[in-house]
Amino acid sequence: MTLVSRRTFAASAALAPAVASLGLSQTALADTSEPGEWDAAYDVVVVGLGLAGASAAIEAADAGARVLVVEKCDSDHAGGCSRYAGQDIMLVNEGDRDAVVRYLADSRGFYDTPTDEALEQFVDGIIDAKSWVEAHGGNPIQTSEKTGRNHAVEGWELLGFWDHNGLHGNAGLYQLFCDIVASYDTVDVWFESPAEELIQNGDGAVEGVVVSVEGAQRRVRAASVILASGGFEANQQMTRDFVGLPYCFALGGFFNTGDGIVMAQKVNADLRHMSKVANRACAISWEHPGIPGFSIAGSFFGANSALAVSPDGLRFCNESGLASANHVGVIPCAHAVFDEAAFQTTIYAAWNNAEKLADGTIVSAENLDELGDLLGLPQGSLATTVSGYNEFCAQGCDYAFGRPADNLVPLSETGPYYSFELNPTYVHTFGGPRRSLQCEVLNLDGDVIPGLYGAGECGSMWIGVYEGGAALGECMVSGRIAGAQAAKRAQEQPVELLTDAEAPAAINADGLDIELGDGETLGSAYGIGGLVVVKVTRDGDAITAVEVVHENETPGIGSKAVDALPAEMVEKGDPDVDIVSGATVTSMAITAAVKDALA
Repeated sequence: MTLVSRRTFAASAALAPAVASLGLSQTALADTSEPGEWDAAYDVVVVGLGLAGASAAIEAADAGARVLVVEKCDSDHAGGCSRYAGQDIMLVNEGDRDAVVRYLADSRGFYDTPTDEALEQFVDGIIDAKSWVEAHGGNPIQTSEKTGRNHAVEGWELLGFWDHNGLHGNAGLYQLFCDIVASYDTVDVWFESPAEELIQNGDGAVEGVVVSVEGAQRRVRAASVILASGGFEANQQMTRDFVGLPYCFALGGFFNTGDGIVMAQKVNADLRHMSKVANRACAISWEHPGIPGFSIAGSFFGANSALAVSPDGLRFCNESGLASANHVGVIPCAHAVFDEAAFQTTIYAAWNNAEKLADGTIVSAENLDELGDLLGLPQGSLATTVSGYNEFCAQGCDYAFGRPADNLVPLSETGPYYSFELNPTYVHTFGGPRRSLQCEVLNLDGDVIPGLYGAGECGSMWIGVYEGGAALGECMVSGRIAGAQAAKRAQEQPVELLTDAEAPAAINADGLDIELGDGETLGSAYGIGGLVVVKVTRDGDAITAVEVVHENETPGIGSKAVDALPAEMVEKGDPDVDIVSGATVTSMAITAAVKDALA
């Protein structure tokens, strides 16, 4: 029997607790550089391993810097919003450069951000992005030719998408960047090691960071520190303080608690865009076990006899667009209202209407007045709202909110009627420390804080205009700029490196040990929750057993594929089996992992 160590990109353990609300005075700290030895020293320290942090680490390493990435989560949960995004990057052809810049500027509306200079820099970075990824071993695939959202402005048709493997939403692009980071001998990654505080010298320059490693604080010196720690999707107190909502739930960035923003504010950084969020409008209040995520409900309204009403019992939007990213504001807490025909449809693959009715998540009444009373709506308001909507349906035109004619399905004139709560949701936030075009973090006076850089969602330039693939695109572009500038500062103001035995161990640890017997092989692929590892047993050419030995797929969704597919593959003698409905990405990952083992 052979002991096989499968090299994984980390170890696993409990996650760091959420950070409290900012609630801090913006007063510059005194000198925090205490006498004594440093626990470690690097040219560049990157806080956060999302797409921005990975891009920064790669670019800094390419410039010759010795880099440390500190990440608060384990490898199965790292990545912030990058892990759960669509994995698409905006595509711009070089010949369309000026026209795209004009389009983005014209789509900006009354917002003063991004600036013209920032848009030009972003588009130039986007044009170069595919070749940069290809140079690092990626395989960008063009997936769409037309993605512009503002069709009223000339130039939208020039935009497209590209990703790594053509699989939208499987974390494939993010995993590619993790693999690239792992390939560098000059980049260390410490998982389960949250950054807690920036260290300033007497002149106000950032010269290191305090990192918690296995519960002990480690002082890490650096010529440059890059904040790529994402936003505050998972911090309800910051949601209340800055967005003005009593609660709002994350559809990604489940562990983004605003850590980098808090640290930046403590060193007197100026903050921007704190009240602006990118959202998917409404979501069902359904919590995945162990993961505080909520499922999108907007698609339910597209072709069903269903409405969304606010606490005053009135419609407030075109319901068919509730699943579309707004990227500026959020809707209020609201209620879905629908009839028996809609009740008999599938709202979400892992959501059973009858079960939700039984446990009280869905409520029901025989008429609209009774339902309105159950929901606490003003008396008679719901019946009036439904009557007005049904009249629009009869006329074939939603004069109030412009719901498309082919989505105007009237509610039944007779009960029963049903409702479940809708909650405002984030895709991601925009706020964080203001930064220069060189990604230097600026203080309240507009001056550069020496040694401190920002990238990605933590102080994003986007708020008023947004295009598909622009968020991940900004992560890549700003990460590269921050990494290059941080490495340049390290060359100009070098530190004595301390990266070997004296520093906490972490990078690329052998975190998964599996015993293999005769006829057994391992295979792996990436699912939605990270690495999926399978053990396949063969007797000659026949597959006799398939076991998923490591996964972190969503309970109740991806786990269905984990439970069902191995037995089907053994029975069929082939990894090519039907995918499990609602668990496409996990199904494809298991199939790919088995093929990897067979190869």
